[in-house]
Amino acid sequence: FLFFVLELLKAMYGLVDGPLLFQLALLQYLVTALPMTRSLHDDNYLHYAVGWNLIAVIIVHVDDLLICATAEFSKWAVEMIERRFGKLKKQALPFTYLGVRHQKLAIGHFFLDQAPYLEKLQPVVIQPHRAKQDSSPLVPAEHFSFRSLLCSMLWLCLTRLDLLSDIITLQQEMVSPMMAHLKQLNIVLKRAVKDGVLCGLHFHRLEFPLKVMGIGDSSAATKISVYAQEGKLALLMSDAVRTNDLPEWIEAADCQKFAGYGHPLYFSAKKAGRVSHSTSHAESLAAVGTTQVAQLLAMRLTEPFVTMLIGRQASAMDYVWHHEQLMPIIAVDHATDCMDVFELVCGERGLTADKNQRIVIMALREDRMRGHIRSFYHWPTGVMLADG
Repeated sequence: FLFFVLELLKAMYGLVDGPLLFQLALLQYLVTALPMTRSLHDDNYLHYAVGWNLIAVIIVHVDDLLICATAEFSKWAVEMIERRFGKLKKQALPFTYLGVRHQKLAIGHFFLDQAPYLEKLQPVVIQPHRAKQDSSPLVPAEHFSFRSLLCSMLWLCLTRLDLLSDIITLQQEMVSPMMAHLKQLNIVLKRAVKDGVLCGLHFHRLEFPLKVMGIGDSSAATKISVYAQEGKLALLMSDAVRTNDLPEWIEAADCQKFAGYGHPLYFSAKKAGRVSHSTSHAESLAAVGTTQVAQLLAMRLTEPFVTMLIGRQASAMDYVWHHEQLMPIIAVDHATDCMDVFELVCGERGLTADKNQRIVIMALREDRMRGHIRSFYHWPTGVMLADG
């Protein structure tokens, strides 16, 4: 009998599970061989702190690692990973990670943008005889191009907050778009290219102590839709000026005390998830949504130090207990420009007659009275950032 030994050039099975299994093996190694701790909020986020000093943060995406650590720890971690998984391809600033370019423009000034990605996007070509048919539904070829460009520009919103509202609004027309929607999408792309110079996320060094500043704004319901358009923003800002000593009603002249650099931790611009019966109701929904996210962010920023506070590996219930006991190391403030919501939350007025809004106001009142929201500010409309 003849026996043959075949060399398999490409595996015929296991291709789908391979990346996942590699990522699980990498995460397990980072926890066991390196002194990293996996976040309970995100399995792919690992941190290492000694006392109040955060030594390293590692973000894992399959086989891509984003390491932010001291020089000594980074060198040692790379050597340990190469000892187990082989030679690594290393990049330093400037580099591109998951399609986002990271640069250091100056000392204490980092910049994230997607300019190379934006250069590859091209507007949809509209035939001359179709250009004036704004109310005409798109034909299948045009519909395909509309969906393709719209989804591509949605990824661009990771660093372009100025485009988020327009893109999300157009996404509501994904099923049956008109020619007017396609023309509007081309205009948004043209504006993105025009304003693309140094337009992205700027991260400047912040002065300690820090705070999470939530800013929520909303439009009113219109004759077109009973759902308002919401704008939510949570910023990591310096708390050195101690603005919490000011009254919560802020005059226009005092708004400059809130000025300064802010790191965007969360941003959202979309149609509200609930029907708004009034402008006050819409503003209160935006406020409660922003404050809940801001409190979660404050707890996530506290997470690397919880183990030191309790002296053991923290569980999910430990984080809940720390939140209930007002243990986050970063305070949470919120700002609105709606006078009615401000008076309802601060107790200047009684409860609203709208039973749906009443629950929202009671939740905001409880968070403010218990200290989960340190200060609930009223800002003039002219200085609001998150404009619905």
